[in-house]
Amino acid sequence: MKKLKIVLSVIFVSLVLSACTKSEANDKLSKEQVLEKARTSFETLNSLKQKTKLLLDIDLKDNKNKQDIDMDATMIYDKNKKVDSIYTKTQTKQDEDSQTLGFYKASNKKYIDEGMGWTEYKEEENYSSTYKPTLDSFLISAKSMDMTETDTTYEFKYKGKDVNLLKSSGKPYNIDYDDLSDAKNVQLELKYVIDKSNMFLKEVDIKTKSVIDPENKISINGSSVFTDFNTITEVKRPEKLQ
Repeated sequence: MKKLKIVLSVIFVSLVLSACTKSEANDKLSKEQVLEKARTSFETLNSLKQKTKLLLDIDLKDNKNKQDIDMDATMIYDKNKKVDSIYTKTQTKQDEDSQTLGFYKASNKKYIDEGMGWTEYKEEENYSSTYKPTLDSFLISAKSMDMTETDTTYEFKYKGKDVNLLKSSGKPYNIDYDDLSDAKNVQLELKYVIDKSNMFLKEVDIKTKSVIDPENKISINGSSVFTDFNTITEVKRPEKLQ
């Protein structure tokens, strides 16, 4: 028993030292180094889970619209870093109405459920709101952002008015600011968080606010949290999909 305890202690110590070494290797990096490691880390990403929220609040004289969108996704990439299998569930609330949309892909077949049951989906799929497009948007935006370092993360933040940042940060959420004539006056607040242990993007928070005049206001808030990196071996088939 004593020998077993010693062996277990050695294993535990080696795991702790290994974890510390990996994290410490990513300490005190420059912004350029963080961005490069975040970019190349995608090559080691095989699977993850994602939670995304989008709150759209339009209060105009001739258009009042408030939408609350929640998306949960689980995905696995193939060896070419293309989406191999994925299951997303998106709930959209608008006023008193609510709609849930399901999307599932596996074995080169795609299915969609718009509330009437699962049917085969033959259109081109759109993964613009998933991890890779969000990472690409971050890599563009981060060059103009301030970076701070914590014990476990690198955090990038920005607060101000910048049309280019506004457009690049909105792309993963399919927000098109080209139609907003007052884009240069939109107040933008961004936050991106990189995990030191693996250099993956783990959190995104975007807030925008535009006041054209006291009676015309637009605000769009989006956030994404990425978890369970490289721990998923199978995307479960929806129960009601025959």
